[in-house]
Amino acid sequence: MSVPTKDRILVIVQILLLVAVSFANYAPLNFTVSPVVEFIGGLLCGTGAVLGLTAVAGLGRSLSPYPTPTKENELQTTGAFRYARHPIYTAILLFFLGFSLYFGSGLRLILLAVLAAFLYYKSGYEEELLVRRYGAAYEGYRGRTGRFTPWF
Repeated sequence: MSVPTKDRILVIVQILLLVAVSFANYAPLNFTVSPVVEFIGGLLCGTGAVLGLTAVAGLGRSLSPYPTPTKENELQTTGAFRYARHPIYTAILLFFLGFSLYFGSGLRLILLAVLAAFLYYKSGYEEELLVRRYGAAYEGYRGRTGRFTPWF
């Protein structure tokens, strides 16, 4: 399979943003974390991890980092995909929100906002490709299912 250049660029940018959110630290933007915030952060990390693993397992052989679906891909609308069209992106955002809160990192929260905007853009591009590939089936799915959550 030949991977389009735009797909490659999107994956590279996503990896760079994930690395940045993972390792960024700038002491002046750090904040003190209360036990409650630490607990919420841990809960969000765990929820994101479970959701991500569930969504990855649900995709099976259709899993790919690239937005362009292959001929072998099947439209997935069950499991985690019943509630959100992009549950893996939701899982990433939940995990890193929890991670940023747990460690009290303001810089990570700022980078997470950049990552969220990027994933919103990438998911929009991906949806254009999915409409081309699956037509009315994807349009119907998109009409009844939120992008990242059942409500959004």
